[in-house]
Amino acid sequence: MEGFVAATTIGSMIYAYNEQIAVAGVAKREGGNIKALPLDFFARIVTPIHFVAMFITPAAYLFGITVNGLSSTGWLAQYDLPAEWDVTFGEDGKLLVRAAGIFISMAVWKLMSVVFHYLGSQWHYLGLREKPKIVSSGPYGWVRHPLYFGFLAQELAQIPLYWSYLPLLAFAATALALVIKIPIEENIIKDDAIIGHEYKAYEQKVPSRVIPGIY
Repeated sequence: MEGFVAATTIGSMIYAYNEQIAVAGVAKREGGNIKALPLDFFARIVTPIHFVAMFITPAAYLFGITVNGLSSTGWLAQYDLPAEWDVTFGEDGKLLVRAAGIFISMAVWKLMSVVFHYLGSQWHYLGLREKPKIVSSGPYGWVRHPLYFGFLAQELAQIPLYWSYLPLLAFAATALALVIKIPIEENIIKDDAIIGHEYKAYEQKVPSRVIPGIY
């Protein structure tokens, strides 16, 4: 099982990297340069924090099984889900749960690929492009930040995938970072003379930021 999980993890990381490179090229070509960014240091470090939180668990997992010969024993096992769960699910049940984690993880990456497609020319980790426009179709008709929904969903999928509670800690760190980052990001948009008024109307139309009906 660890071989399948490791392959899924490596493939997902490569996939995520390629998606970001591709959308960055589209955004630069069609949306222009970045014309507005937050000025304070704290606002600028929020994004690196949630990106590190998102990828630290997969990196730790890959390192752990590499040094332990494709086994989750050793220091990595300290963060396994409760031993009672192993008894409850049994060996076969645990394999099925982890297999479901693989499937869910791949599905979430596919969803994020769709989000990148809709975001297209407007993508940037925090700033506003020279040719700004409001993206309100597709997943952006459900929540205003579907990409961040994908980040959080991916971390939850990693709990059964790695059979570990480490992704839950990463989830908490990412959620906290996004709660800080999203208002900063939205204020940049709302302060823009071109699309600020339109974005305020979009907020009324789509009230949820990340999770429909919750936040």
